Amino acid sequence: MSIQVVLLLVCCLIVALFIVFRKTSFVKKYWQYSLILIPAIVILLLKIISVLRRPNIVVEQQNSPIQDHIIETKEKLQEVNTVVKIEAAISKEKNDEKLLQLKEVQKITDDRERRKKLAQMVG
Repeated sequence: MSIQVVLLLVCCLIVALFIVFRKTSFVKKYWQYSLILIPAIVILLLKIISVLRRPNIVVEQQNSPIQDHIIETKEKLQEVNTVVKIEAAISKEKNDEKLLQLKEVQKITDDRERRKKLAQMVG
């Protein structure tokens, strides 16, 4: 929106200069450009007003599902990394008891509880 405001200020400045210096030969020669600038200013004003009146809730609702998906994916990646660390530790120790415990933890359906148990197994 800052670009629109800058464009609006530039257009207003040019129109103001056309009005102030209306009797000069330059303005008399190029007065037709003001016919384009004035509607452009009106369109920019209407666009800025419509953006300001639009509620920000719509933008937040569009971002929310995407952010939820990103967070969910990060949690899954973290869980996979934890499982890999545990499996690496089990293979070094050759501990069958921990391997059975890992398989039991992986059967838990609740994501948070499963990740909590995996974190406890790591350290």
